[in-house]
Amino acid sequence: MKTAQEKVADIKFKVKKCVGDRKAANSIIDILCYSQDEEPSVMLAAVRGLQHVFTNFFAHGDMSVTSTSEKDEDLAHGQLCDWLQQQYHTTCDAILDKLESPDVKLREGALVALMKFVEMEAKHPLQKQQSGSSFPERLLQDVVEKLLSATDSQEALITRLSELTEYDDVRFFLMKALKQNLSKKPVKGRAEMYLANVLSMIYNLQLPQGDSDLCANMLTVPEGEEPHTKAASLKAHKKLFTACLMGFLRSDLTPSLYRRVLTKLDDKLLPFLSSPLLLADFLTESYNIGGAISLLALNGLFILIHKYNLDYPDFYTKFYTLFQPQIFQAKYCARFFYLADIFLSSTHLPAYLIAAFIKRLSRLALTAPPAGAKVCIVLVEILLVRHPSCSVLVNRPCHTCSSDPFLDRQEDPAKTCAMDSSLWEIKTLQSHYSPEVAQEAMSINHPIKQEKAIADFLEGSTEQMIERVVKKKPPVNVPLRHDKPCGLLDAHFKQFFTL
Repeated sequence: MKTAQEKVADIKFKVKKCVGDRKAANSIIDILCYSQDEEPSVMLAAVRGLQHVFTNFFAHGDMSVTSTSEKDEDLAHGQLCDWLQQQYHTTCDAILDKLESPDVKLREGALVALMKFVEMEAKHPLQKQQSGSSFPERLLQDVVEKLLSATDSQEALITRLSELTEYDDVRFFLMKALKQNLSKKPVKGRAEMYLANVLSMIYNLQLPQGDSDLCANMLTVPEGEEPHTKAASLKAHKKLFTACLMGFLRSDLTPSLYRRVLTKLDDKLLPFLSSPLLLADFLTESYNIGGAISLLALNGLFILIHKYNLDYPDFYTKFYTLFQPQIFQAKYCARFFYLADIFLSSTHLPAYLIAAFIKRLSRLALTAPPAGAKVCIVLVEILLVRHPSCSVLVNRPCHTCSSDPFLDRQEDPAKTCAMDSSLWEIKTLQSHYSPEVAQEAMSINHPIKQEKAIADFLEGSTEQMIERVVKKKPPVNVPLRHDKPCGLLDAHFKQFFTL
């Protein structure tokens, strides 16, 4: 019984023998047998050996028949070619199975070998094509099907595959294979892991950006042939990318998948769509889910409004309803206020709308944790700088909670009567138990001339604020009573003690 090291050594010997002399091609069968071994290191050595052997045969033209003459040499070459192709297909099937192996190195080695076969088969086709592309689409489809597992996460392999998607032809046919795979799966009942793998693959499809519609970065153009027409067109790439994404979005997405899509919408998806406005319905439906997903969906809608002229008149009304006390407990709290600063950045927004947001922020600050209250006050100050017409809220005599005309429960900011109110909430926060919150609220007493950067206040937490107060050194002489003591015990305590 051979040890694993002896088997690996035998594989290397047979690979060297096979590469050096094509008459020793029978060694392929022995290497294939080793690929079914129980030891992962032996299987990995066999996969790498098979990759080296067939890459050599491809490079020397032994994998395709180039002549149809009846000479003995040509007949022998044809027979060898047929036999090698049979072994090649068997090898591909065996290596495809390794993509599901629990061993990480073996999975990665199998993917590298298969993509090398894709490259070599495209450059040296097994069968001469009369027309159309010589790209090995079938092999790539098999690879994609294995990577889109419904039970295991293949994100690491998909990321490794992305090293080749910088080539336009590989990316084009990969998207084509992904589209076909999605079309075969029923929309209802797609497994969450399958959808997660699909999304990972979509995110790793980085299309080129630029004014030119021509894609010229090809990996697999055979000698003497022109690049595939559609693979060289950026318009065709965007059309395929859009089809893949829309096919994915038709699925029943879980909240976690919704968040993954929406958080990277602006930089990973929108720039590569043939028409970004196709996502308007998806974003509208996403908003109705509620919670953090609503916030992220509004971000996407804002991008469509701002960059692609989407007509969405209820945007600010829906955004206003998201300002609830629960936002301070959400995972995306910092992102929420960062986006709020962006959404309200236009100086052309009406004063009544900004006043409503200022009042809602002030109310939230009353019950928010210290870190959240500070962010709310800073955002109020920013809005007051951008919209001087709202300064009447500061200068007006303070109301009380019962006399405030502001309608806090009104969901339409146009009907809140915010312009008739005052910022008594900020005045109240000047007596906040947190020194930082109180100090920030004090700045409302003076004219605010310079706009602050909201990003400087988003990373802080209540725990950090408490830690800063604890670490702050107190004054050296701290008075503990208003009059100077005249002894160890004053007159009141002397009746209880005898010295």
